[in-house]
Amino acid sequence: MQGLSKTTIEAKIYLIRGQKVMLDRDLAELYGVENKVLGQQVKRNSSKFPSDFMFKLSPKEIDDLRSQIVTANISSKSRVPPAVFSEHGVLMLANVLNSERANNVSIQIIRIFTKMREMIVTQNDILLKIEQQWNFVQIMSPWHPGILLCSRQIQKGRAWGPQRLSHIQCLPLLDNSSQPALPGI
Repeated sequence: MQGLSKTTIEAKIYLIRGQKVMLDRDLAELYGVENKVLGQQVKRNSSKFPSDFMFKLSPKEIDDLRSQIVTANISSKSRVPPAVFSEHGVLMLANVLNSERANNVSIQIIRIFTKMREMIVTQNDILLKIEQQWNFVQIMSPWHPGILLCSRQIQKGRAWGPQRLSHIQCLPLLDNSSQPALPGI
């Protein structure tokens, strides 16, 4: 199933109740089945879909989702509220549909969920490094007041990237007589 682009799948992933999920209608379209057939398979195999794999949207969640998706054809007054599937639910759904297309699409979706998780971990690592550097800057600022000014310029976006760091106007080091003693020295 090489026809689906990463962007197409990513556009169908939403954050609801703190989980990345996909709508039943979107999955039905991707898997090449009618939404009704998808719903029937879920009902027949309901024990395979615990609440962390699949849940129905509340009317408020439907309205919130509809406001996010301009082209959404979702109504909070419909007879059957849409179901959403987490990453694990997507995989289980491919298993119960038991088709080659569903399996291939599911593999692509799982890879995208995995990439998204990796991006979050990377972002958290970067934020931790920034926090560690900020702590270092605050510790070192009594010995070099210019370091605090430099870091503030970086934070304000005046200096970003190696080509711009050389243009930061930092205060010179104080002479040794006016610097406080380093701790433990």
